[in-house]
Amino acid sequence: MQIEGMTCASCVGHVERRLNKMPGVTAVVNLATERAKLTLTEDHTNQELEGAVTAAGYAGTVTRRRSSHDDDAHPAATTSPHRSVLSENDAVLPGGAGDHARAGGDAGDHSHASGEDAGHAQGGGEHADHDPLSGHSHAGHGGGAVADTSDPSARRQADLKRRFLVAAVLTVPVMVLSMAPPLQFPGWQWLVTALTLPVVVWAGLPFHKAAFNAARHGSSTMDTLVSLGTISATAWSLWALLFGGAGEIGMRMEMSLWPRAASEHGAHPELYFEVAAVVITFLLLGRWLESRSRRAAGDALRALAQMQPAEATKIVRAGSITREVRVPLAEIRVGDEFRVEPGEKIATDGTVTGGRSAVDASLLTGESVPVEVGPGDSVTGATLNTSGSLIVRATRVGEDTTLAQIGHLVEEAQVGKAPVQRIADQISAVFVPVVLVIAVITFVLWMVLGGTTQQAFTAAIAVLIIACP
Repeated sequence: MQIEGMTCASCVGHVERRLNKMPGVTAVVNLATERAKLTLTEDHTNQELEGAVTAAGYAGTVTRRRSSHDDDAHPAATTSPHRSVLSENDAVLPGGAGDHARAGGDAGDHSHASGEDAGHAQGGGEHADHDPLSGHSHAGHGGGAVADTSDPSARRQADLKRRFLVAAVLTVPVMVLSMAPPLQFPGWQWLVTALTLPVVVWAGLPFHKAAFNAARHGSSTMDTLVSLGTISATAWSLWALLFGGAGEIGMRMEMSLWPRAASEHGAHPELYFEVAAVVITFLLLGRWLESRSRRAAGDALRALAQMQPAEATKIVRAGSITREVRVPLAEIRVGDEFRVEPGEKIATDGTVTGGRSAVDASLLTGESVPVEVGPGDSVTGATLNTSGSLIVRATRVGEDTTLAQIGHLVEEAQVGKAPVQRIADQISAVFVPVVLVIAVITFVLWMVLGGTTQQAFTAAIAVLIIACP
């Protein structure tokens, strides 16, 4: 499944718990790749699975299903009998469209926009599978287009960059004026207010929306801390500016380690505009860099997907008549023969039945010197034919190919979780509620021990801000 809207380990925990509550479902969610691998021992439709993700407050799309029917038809598959696996591994097979052509063109693995259970899909219709990493749709038997699931990631990255750059430009003068009293000219606080509000409201909108969405579904995430902390700091500062006397022309704000009491001579409520602006700006920078790293996490698989040729020259024999036809890779079956001209990539794994050539197999071996092959030699899909013309009989197609297995291994490595990551996910599930409770306790203790509302609020906001990721 492709999962959208996750921003932290808490989000991963919410999605996993929601999916694992479904009977017969075991889910592993990966934040970096924004994908989930589900193992089903009971039957669930796409709508049920996607609805569970939606109920957790996120968007989920089933990108590929592989059922026990497919395993029976394709013994090379590794799925246990009587299980259905929904996996990002299957969704990014470098074999591309060839995945649909296995075993004489049965239903194979299909992604159904209608949400019907792929385990009961019948062949012969129109199907289109989508590679969420490469961003290309691969037609099985003449299917239509599927939305590019990798495009939203690129849009999010561009949006985060734009918000960060605007926030950075506005935050620098806010920080300088707030932290350097000699530079605080008459009316400086009003300029700081005007510069801060766009940062909190517009630049910080992704955090506020995520926090609201989580709250709407009865949960909390790291965005909850960010949103609460920055909104509280801004709201207090606006109150201090408009009603607390901090808006007086000529007012200066001195830094202090201990929260000042409003009863002190000449004291006024503190302004925390710089806190809200700086927190949002730095977190936007972090989220932008994180988005770039997530995008890079799929580069290896995108490169693998692009190595496989989209078409092959199939040799069709009808009695004594032999002709060569350019066909999509989806139409190559095990046992079919296809021609590979010099400079072309070999369409799929096979055995040479005619011709001699030198094949560049550096994809697998790293050896830059081409290897001579002739009749009876095995060749690997996506390797480059450098010289002579070859006739190859396909022995493995789709996800059974060597290149597809490499993709499986890379994707398994990405979706797997180290023990320390599982611990972090467990901690994050309770981290946010604990921080909120500590902030409330801090406020209450200050009030009970004789502090002013300003001091209590300052300390409580400090707890929220310091806990921001």
